[in-house]
Amino acid sequence: MSSELFSLQGKTILLTGGAGLYGRGLAAMLARGPQKVPATSSVPGGPDRLARLAISVTLEPGTEVQPAWPFDDVVPEGATTSLSETADTRERLAAILTSPASAAPSNTPQTTVAPEAGTCWNYTYKQASRKSYTATPVNCAEQHTVETVITLDVPKDIAAKGNNSPQLVLWMDQRCQVEVNRYAGVAKPETAAPGTRTWYLWYTPSVRAWKAGNHWVSCAAASVPADQKRHGRLIPVTGSIADAADLSTPITFKTEYGTGTYVARTPMTALADRPYPASSGLQNRAAGFCEKTLGHNKFFWYGPSETEWLAGYTAVRCYSLKKK
Repeated sequence: MSSELFSLQGKTILLTGGAGLYGRGLAAMLARGPQKVPATSSVPGGPDRLARLAISVTLEPGTEVQPAWPFDDVVPEGATTSLSETADTRERLAAILTSPASAAPSNTPQTTVAPEAGTCWNYTYKQASRKSYTATPVNCAEQHTVETVITLDVPKDIAAKGNNSPQLVLWMDQRCQVEVNRYAGVAKPETAAPGTRTWYLWYTPSVRAWKAGNHWVSCAAASVPADQKRHGRLIPVTGSIADAADLSTPITFKTEYGTGTYVARTPMTALADRPYPASSGLQNRAAGFCEKTLGHNKFFWYGPSETEWLAGYTAVRCYSLKKK
């Protein structure tokens, strides 16, 4: 269905197995909690059989889908009534579906140009997690949580796969953290881990704008807690992070191995086209990278989960246990 004709008012929504991630996200909102993909909604067979079918597998059996409104490019969740901000996802869905904002969109053109570097946004974590920029920028001298760093033009072959494909994520993940590091003046930007002011986020145009030929990725720096276990929220700050790496402090992670300082990261790009290697398959490369980059062997590392790997996120993260 064309998004220009999309309207929720007066419509009946039928959730089917074919709805995939979109349908499961809505179902999870209705159920007020994560929903697992049932075996009955899965296609049996191995990779060879699936490769011959005219379908794409977007969710593995047993995957937990979080409650989420999937049509932000058509009806932004924040454009609805205040009820849409409630913690009750069922009530939030009802507010979105019955809001005047869910009427067919007007002919007003959407913004398709990325914000300039140095544009700041006072987003909540939820707002910052959306795929496209929303709301109004603020002066960087005022409280904010996100700062736009750079806009990258996406190659045509990758752009053809959409604005959230694993290929785009892989391409973006190799670049955005590096660009944020460079913008802030971080030493060794190619391998440096994010700090409290340099945690990268990324944005694209809406699905509609992407299909119209606007193919860019905007990398941004977010302000996060120093304790990685407290991530899932953003910390308001003032002042730009441009050439101000000293404003960012290291991120720490307390585990069974001890409390490590997040020092380095690198995407495993060379392995990205292979099946998920798990920790055992990454051990030699990850440990070798961490030891070489840190200059010692007192560290632990984490790799991506299978879900992250399949989505295009392949980075290995190194945490130093060495006391300064």
